[in-house]
Amino acid sequence: MRIGLITYNYGHLKTEQLACRYNQIEKISEINLYALPFVPRAERAVVLPHRPDMTRSISTESLSELSKVNFQKWNGKEDISEFNDLFVIGGAGIIDIAFAKGKPIINAHPGVIPT
Repeated sequence: MRIGLITYNYGHLKTEQLACRYNQIEKISEINLYALPFVPRAERAVVLPHRPDMTRSISTESLSELSKVNFQKWNGKEDISEFNDLFVIGGAGIIDIAFAKGKPIINAHPGVIPT
């Protein structure tokens, strides 16, 4: 199975965790990591921290050092469906689903759920 992992072109902990785990799964033969442009946002005051700092991660491009991961910068518009059997959103803003040409899309948000 070939997975298209969509994320930001920026160190992103969720994406790192997904790529590292998927790299260990035998049924997955290829992980095509598509990196969307990252736009920094203003800092927010958080009363109760409820998730790990997502920016405390290695760069998205360096995930291509994993044996099954291919890295590509992506604009969110070009058709990438022929290279993937399904897609996983590791981190992204709103994108048009036309890129998938009807293939399954999973929105994965692993994280810490506050008690």
